[in-house]
Amino acid sequence: LANKESIICGWSLISRELKKNKTKVIPVDSEHFSLKLLLDNNRDEIEKIYITASGGPFLNSKKKNISVNDAINHPRWSMGKKISVDSATMINKVLELQEARLLFSKFKNKIDIIIHPESLVHAIIIFKNGFSKFKFFRAIKNLKGKFWFN
Repeated sequence: LANKESIICGWSLISRELKKNKTKVIPVDSEHFSLKLLLDNNRDEIEKIYITASGGPFLNSKKKNISVNDAINHPRWSMGKKISVDSATMINKVLELQEARLLFSKFKNKIDIIIHPESLVHAIIIFKNGFSKFKFFRAIKNLKGKFWFN
């Protein structure tokens, strides 16, 4: 499942169906898929969990007057207008954070966002013993599908 709005709005319905059918959601969005891979067989003493955000087109900008055209000119991704504006204003990442907290509810109070402009690391887990793990991969169009079918 890769639609954060549906997951957030319909989580009570989704979770009820999951329980009824004794099944699980397999997230395919890069941050959530990465978290799933990191958390599978790794439920040890977790201190903190991060999903990453590029920071969008305005991360280091000192611009005071920003247009929609500025917002849709993302430095890393080529996306539609709505998702580009959501990304530029970081609302997309807030939605992804909420989605992560629903999907991985056992850790909901430990999940946060960290800015990573290079967009190579998609999720990070920091353990109480000081060790950390992360999922690193270059974004490739349709990468999610490649994980899903392999």
